[in-house]
Amino acid sequence: MIRPFLYPLLLTTYLIFLVLGLIWTQDMDQLNEETIFLTKDGRIAYQDFVSGFNVVSMVVATTSTVRKEDTSLLNELTAACNTNCHVHSLEDLNPLRLKTNPGLGFLIVAAEESTKINFKNSIKKMGESFPHLSFSGIPYTNLLLDQYSKTIKKYLFPILFIGIFLILTLFLSTLMEAIICFVPGLMSASLSLSATKIFFSSSNLVTSIVPLLLFVIQLSLVLHIHNTGKELKSLKSALKDKYEPIVLMVITTFIGFGSLAFSSLEAISQFGILSSSLILISTLLTILWLSVVAKVFPEIWFFRRRAKISYKIPMSWSSSWSLKKIALFTVCSLLLGGLALPRIPIITDASRYFPPQLKIKEKMDEIAKHYLGTPILEITLPLADPNILQLKQIAELEDEIKEKLGVDIISANSLVKLANFKYTGEDKLPPHMLSYFALKGKVPPSINDGYPLEDQYRITILFKNINVDIYEEMLKDIKKIIIGYKYKAHFNGLYYHLMKAQKQMIGVLFKSFFLSLLLISTLSLFYFKSFKVFFIFLAVNIIPVFASFPLLYLFGLSFNIATVMTFSISLGLIVDSSFHIIHALNKPNLTRSYYIFGVVTPVLGASFLLSLCFFLFGLNDFLPIKQFGLCLGIVILWGALLDLKVLPTLYNHKLKPRD
Repeated sequence: MIRPFLYPLLLTTYLIFLVLGLIWTQDMDQLNEETIFLTKDGRIAYQDFVSGFNVVSMVVATTSTVRKEDTSLLNELTAACNTNCHVHSLEDLNPLRLKTNPGLGFLIVAAEESTKINFKNSIKKMGESFPHLSFSGIPYTNLLLDQYSKTIKKYLFPILFIGIFLILTLFLSTLMEAIICFVPGLMSASLSLSATKIFFSSSNLVTSIVPLLLFVIQLSLVLHIHNTGKELKSLKSALKDKYEPIVLMVITTFIGFGSLAFSSLEAISQFGILSSSLILISTLLTILWLSVVAKVFPEIWFFRRRAKISYKIPMSWSSSWSLKKIALFTVCSLLLGGLALPRIPIITDASRYFPPQLKIKEKMDEIAKHYLGTPILEITLPLADPNILQLKQIAELEDEIKEKLGVDIISANSLVKLANFKYTGEDKLPPHMLSYFALKGKVPPSINDGYPLEDQYRITILFKNINVDIYEEMLKDIKKIIIGYKYKAHFNGLYYHLMKAQKQMIGVLFKSFFLSLLLISTLSLFYFKSFKVFFIFLAVNIIPVFASFPLLYLFGLSFNIATVMTFSISLGLIVDSSFHIIHALNKPNLTRSYYIFGVVTPVLGASFLLSLCFFLFGLNDFLPIKQFGLCLGIVILWGALLDLKVLPTLYNHKLKPRD
């Protein structure tokens, strides 16, 4: 039993840890490693390829504001690289492309001993020192992802937290109540930031969303308890009354988020592990906060003072639909959702994630057109005993790929042709292997070492950044050409595994959603001992998803690395309200006042507040974050509608609480 004089000390300690967590995590880095969006199998295959061929990262930098006669920029970029990279003029590599360039171009190759972080820092330094440069390449794209995901914590979160606090103050009518309800959510955000720094040292595009999710979950929970406390005139009684739905909420949210932990994508797996484990800890901290506050400020809940907005809106939402309306809404949602689903685009091209006004994709496409494209595919061919006839046959294969697909190629053959052109003026392979090896030795080691002639022959396909649908068609064409030459080729490369992973991701996460839904519905079946509840949970969680698809299509949203998570996340959020509603409907002495103010009001308040919070993501120009918020906000609103208008009818056929 805690002595009364210790309660203020506990509240003070709670607030101190909250503030310390926020301060301590301010310097946490936002890092999106090249392999973070690969599957586990894809990551292993790519890492084996990297070690087998001494693959290093490359970025192309171009400028049209410096004359070609000016050679000082090459020296300045080399100095900016320090020991992290090597800079080569694309003028020297022009025969590789045989294209006219509107300005200067440079190939920046990571040093073998350089780390990914140091290489990205060098690119960042060049961009800051030479603002007239344009860049293209996966390391540069990841650098942009780092910078944009960092803005989430630096700018978006503070704006959202301040906005929510002001709305909460308006909704609850007193500053003290707003603070009491706001603090547990902020503690959850602080806790998740600290846990991310401790266990992962840095956050990424996906895990950076965790603090906000935990914040809104705890805010929703507190609003339920607070409003029930107002109705029962005691926060302590509300905590006791809401014990069962709170436990069920924690378990089901844990299942919804935890299902993502089994994703084959590392970033999403980290998200699932982090969010599911922290939901347990943050809920315990919330209950601790409210339990102590109930002791220190018991009078707050004794007087049922409510803002005017708390009366009118919940009254209109307290009556549920008829079975005919529910049937009509369900049929329309399933039909329209089924029609819209295949029409929602899948975006896997990360260059399309950035603000349109910056024209990042357009700049990268221009670089690919006039200079050098992004390595989109690595092909390896068996090469047991290399001879000049075999290499010339491979050269014919390479020429056919280039001609038919409009791509460019880097390979041992293309490098030897380049060296031969520089020395003899002939863009072709030499007649003898001795000359071949001599010319290959003239290529800069930072490039040449990645294309050895041992047991396998490496071909790098270069092209502009493309989406998965176009990419798959290109793969089919390349396979046909290779089969025509009777080679058994293996495909690899970072871009290749990214495309495979992100396409698989869509199916994997939808399976995760339905598995979580089945587990949660089964849990409700055993807890409430009712098959009716099992099917109700399926309906009120599947229908909002299908109802959201037409809106996603109309608003031009897409499935991408962030939006595909919204359905598993929304499941964890929507089902919380379902348990609170069923818990209330099971009360033998349910009153209309309790149902309206203890159930409908917090469900509406939390849902609209959460949706508003996520809709504000739409103000962000970064596509994954923008569309994540809009998609989740839409699904949460549909979920609230189904919970309040459909669930009571399906559960009781007609809600008849006592006045």
